[in-house]
Amino acid sequence: MFSDEVNERINIVFKEALDSYESKGESETDKEWLQHFLMRNIKDSAKAEEIAEKIVSLIDEMNSDIVEIQNAEKQGISKEKWLSQKINEGVDMSDENDLERLKAFDELLYRQNKEMKGGKFGLNKE
Repeated sequence: MFSDEVNERINIVFKEALDSYESKGESETDKEWLQHFLMRNIKDSAKAEEIAEKIVSLIDEMNSDIVEIQNAEKQGISKEKWLSQKINEGVDMSDENDLERLKAFDELLYRQNKEMKGGKFGLNKE
């Protein structure tokens, strides 16, 4: 997907990030660490702060979604149903084309999950 040169640069940046994170001070928050790390690579403090804020916000949102999925599963709600509900929360259902596409996507997720549970992919888990 990327050239060898780009892959090598990505690997270097990831290694630098991991090394830096492992040595961050206990009093430094993850957001502060990320902002400082980005500033070393971007050199624009406003842009680094903006990117750090977006990353931290997305991680918080993802963690919240994981908790919601786990709670839904405890209540007997499938991941597909949870996703369908989540999508419906953020979509204006006045456009019938969007609604039909979402229904088709939901059906596709349901069928694929059913196939995986049925053993087609060797995942005989219930």
